[in-house]
Amino acid sequence: MDTSTPVIAHGRAGLGAFTLRPMDRTGLLAPRLADAGLPRRDAAGRRRALVLRGEGGIGKSVLLGQYLERLEAGRRHAVVFVPCPPAGGDLGTFEAADRTLGMATGDLRAAGDGLLDLLGRVRAQGGGEVVLLVDSLDLRLDERTLKPITRVLARALEIGHVVIGCRAPEYTGLLADGAHWLAGRMEPLDLPPLSAPEIIAWAEAYLDRTDEHPADRDAFLASLRDGMAGRRSLQEVCSLPVRLALTCRTFAGLGHVPPELTVHGLFNDYWQTRIRAHGGLAGTPEGRAKETTALKLLAHVVRPDGTVAPHVPDACLDDTDAEGRDLLLSEGVVRDRGTALEFFHQTFAEYGHARWLLRRGVDAPETVRFGERVAAGATPLWEIAGSLLLQAGYRDYLRLAERLPADRPPAARVRAYAALHRPEPEALAVFADEVAGRPGLLPPVLNVLGDAPSARVPHAFATALSLLAAHPESVAVPAVRALAALLPRHPAAEAPDALRSALETVLGAAGALPAATWETLPEQLIVALDGHPARPATLALLRETYARLGRRGQQAALRAHLALDAHLTGADVADLAARALAEPRPHLSKAETVALTGLFWHEPAVRAARDWTSPVAMADEEPPPGWQDGQVEYLRRLAGQDLGVRAQMLDALVERAARTGMDHIEVVRRFTETDPSWTAERLAASTAPRTALAQVIIPLATALAPGLTPAQRASFLDCLTLRRAVEPRRVFPAQIALAGDDVAWQRRILAALARPERSAATVGGAVDAWLDQVPAGVLRALTPGLRTLLEAEDTATRRRRARLEGWAAPTDPAARAWLAGRLLDGPDPKVASAAVTTLTRAFTTTPPSPEAAAWLAGLLASRNPDAAAGVALLLAAPEAPVPEPLVPATVTRLRTAIDHGEPARLTEALARLFAKAARSTRVPARTVEEVHALLRISGSSHPA
Repeated sequence: MDTSTPVIAHGRAGLGAFTLRPMDRTGLLAPRLADAGLPRRDAAGRRRALVLRGEGGIGKSVLLGQYLERLEAGRRHAVVFVPCPPAGGDLGTFEAADRTLGMATGDLRAAGDGLLDLLGRVRAQGGGEVVLLVDSLDLRLDERTLKPITRVLARALEIGHVVIGCRAPEYTGLLADGAHWLAGRMEPLDLPPLSAPEIIAWAEAYLDRTDEHPADRDAFLASLRDGMAGRRSLQEVCSLPVRLALTCRTFAGLGHVPPELTVHGLFNDYWQTRIRAHGGLAGTPEGRAKETTALKLLAHVVRPDGTVAPHVPDACLDDTDAEGRDLLLSEGVVRDRGTALEFFHQTFAEYGHARWLLRRGVDAPETVRFGERVAAGATPLWEIAGSLLLQAGYRDYLRLAERLPADRPPAARVRAYAALHRPEPEALAVFADEVAGRPGLLPPVLNVLGDAPSARVPHAFATALSLLAAHPESVAVPAVRALAALLPRHPAAEAPDALRSALETVLGAAGALPAATWETLPEQLIVALDGHPARPATLALLRETYARLGRRGQQAALRAHLALDAHLTGADVADLAARALAEPRPHLSKAETVALTGLFWHEPAVRAARDWTSPVAMADEEPPPGWQDGQVEYLRRLAGQDLGVRAQMLDALVERAARTGMDHIEVVRRFTETDPSWTAERLAASTAPRTALAQVIIPLATALAPGLTPAQRASFLDCLTLRRAVEPRRVFPAQIALAGDDVAWQRRILAALARPERSAATVGGAVDAWLDQVPAGVLRALTPGLRTLLEAEDTATRRRRARLEGWAAPTDPAARAWLAGRLLDGPDPKVASAAVTTLTRAFTTTPPSPEAAAWLAGLLASRNPDAAAGVALLLAAPEAPVPEPLVPATVTRLRTAIDHGEPARLTEALARLFAKAARSTRVPARTVEEVHALLRISGSSHPA
């Protein structure tokens, strides 16, 4: 090991996977790590604690161990590992928590000086970054220790990076509320459960690496695969690595996994087959020895101070337990830690302690004392309490539930889980009555209901629905999340009625919630049944309630219909059109809007109801906001496929002399863009009055221009000249577009424009058309005349002049002189911005010559930061030459930018330009050092 990167991880043995050799899951960390393999910082550059969050048994400790190994192998960063803080250690104050966490590292000096001192020493020794890894923080986290522990960890973030493993309930119930020192400085990473393919792959790997050899391996794996396909509950059981391992160990020898297996049932079966039985036989002396010894150890899982630890001192056993101890070690139920025996996972230790309590009896002093501790707020004991509630008979369950009141969120969550997973359906109803009047406790309850086992889906759904109806203002979001999770788990015959009940309840709650919150709720319910066999039977409901669904709900309803458009009857489409086209269109993609318009157009009942006697009639309609674009695009596509429709649309436009709706004009403009020659030929052949043709040509000019023959161009330009006196502001830009690269015609138009009677608006619109539409060569030919038109000093005129001179600057000294005056001394940032934007476009087309590059280098002195940055980026382009004055001009402008605190964009652009210049020319070392110093002052990240 390189001593420059110390690794202090005396308790790392606890990070290994005891029951299941894991696959490498460090890829889960990738989105949260920076390039150096360290946790990402926030936008302000501050470190954030990365919290690995998930259920017990999901692999948080194993992933921490894999990350530790990765850091250790990289030899770039120092590491300090803190296992679960030891029981008995004081965590009630900042100083005590610092010492206790330091003691947990196993470093002798840290036991006295504390964790923060150790982190400082390790960082100083390594000279680089230090990473603190904290495992199983949830075991010592409660309302009393929350602030001291998080204060220590917040201070640790000032020294190095922090990665924490924590169960989801403790994170949600304690860390997520923000009332502590890590508030706003955490980034949770939810560890995903194993997917069905991962479960099979991990099971195969387990069988390959252990002595478990089912009589029929393929049959065992097939039963696992088929069971998950048929029952969600089995996948839930096996989705955590530790439970998957137990499933394999318990059932591989039988060659079959029960499809109705539950977590509670899994632990029970494991106890029966691996602890109570021996060699496949129950009632043997060896089995009794294992069970007796296991219970004796499990009695000590809860320490006197109320903390939970899966490792138990060896001294708890005596000589009579030797056989049971050895057999438990052989079975893998426990492992030897020298002076302690450790159960293979904390979740099983919690289950086992609950089993021991029940063996003592619900009225035994130990059980009563346990209930008193939990009721007093011992958060770490609630997982055991939940197991106790699940294992007890129903009569004992009711008595225990009275002693374990659901008076705070963690308690409500555990009580809800137990009630939901018990075999008696009434358990959930009794519990729901207990908490129904306490809205503050309901969010965690609803989170549990959303993950109900298959047999309890109807009960969980009904409970969530009643809680939503009673307290919409408090629980709407978690209630709808639960309902949406439960909806697709209904049989196809029941799902439509379930959706109706949920939708009606949510729609009835609209007035009780902020609009932004309520808007998402109908949508969640609707999309929950996407792809479900019941979806076709729900479409009538979505149409019936369409007007009340809100924009996002309407979006989901329309998409549901589009997904099943082949199954819709004519009556369905007519009903949908009547309701959808009576409302503004919700947000949909162009393709979706066009598809709906086509669906409506092809249904005769819709066309009759909306009086769409022809495509022209559809274009004339004024639908509610948002639907126009879909109709226009659909008609364009229709015209593209059918020349008859195209002719009908264009002829109607000519007949009306373009005095029609904008949608009609837009349809013709769009299909003209696609096939300008067709439109040009039909207009040229028209016998309509020239004034009517002119009014059609004006809005189509830009689209028509690419398809014109010289004769058509001349004819259309002459036609527009007749209209010039009536509406010059529209005619001049249209003529400029039609003239295109015909310089002679463009000069005739310019001469006609340069008359005293022309308004500033007419002149400005025409100049904009030249600047935006004609080729650069034509623009250069017109530049002298355009300069005459642009001599005024108002801002709009100077911006147009800046654009004109920008296009001329690559070859015109007069243009450069005018621009230099405006960029270097001009006070108007809009003029400078317009000039630099056009210069960039002009020199992109034609890279600057050495002479032009030297002139651009002089523009770096511009007082306008955006203009100077634009010039710097233009010169930093690979194809731009590096003139002699570039380096001094860049350094001088960089000094000015730093001295005046100008925007970072300018500093970054100058840094990039200097880096390019330094690669191309010899730059004195003193100059390079000065630039680096300036960039450090600015905080620039560019390595100039």
